[in-house]
Amino acid sequence: MSAAHSGNKDGPGSPASQEADSRASSLAQQPLVAFELTPMVPLRKGNALDINIRSPPTANSLMQSSNNILFRSRSADECNVLYGMIHWARCNNPTYIQLQMARPRVQPTVTFNTGETPHSRSRSGPWFSFGGMQR
Repeated sequence: MSAAHSGNKDGPGSPASQEADSRASSLAQQPLVAFELTPMVPLRKGNALDINIRSPPTANSLMQSSNNILFRSRSADECNVLYGMIHWARCNNPTYIQLQMARPRVQPTVTFNTGETPHSRSRSGPWFSFGGMQR
């Protein structure tokens, strides 16, 4: 139903009509549900028709609900296409990519000693020694 059919007796150029049009256009630009999708956001494909996303909706979403959102598709093909697009958006989030690139690449200082030490036991001994032979 358009604003012209909403029972407004004012003409199309009236202030009331312009206010209704601006309100309708702002609602049309606001998404029903919006998420910050990063590779860290859990995404699960349930059965052939369901996709679960565990992420809180952003502030500009019309729908404010819990952190778990279920999308149900009309067919398995539509579900596969939607899952592919959501997965692509998760992996190619430009903000997340920029943050990862800005993070310093520090290598851990952990080393693993693979050589034998003089006081190490031989490999042929038992795994557990319960007061048995002393070497």
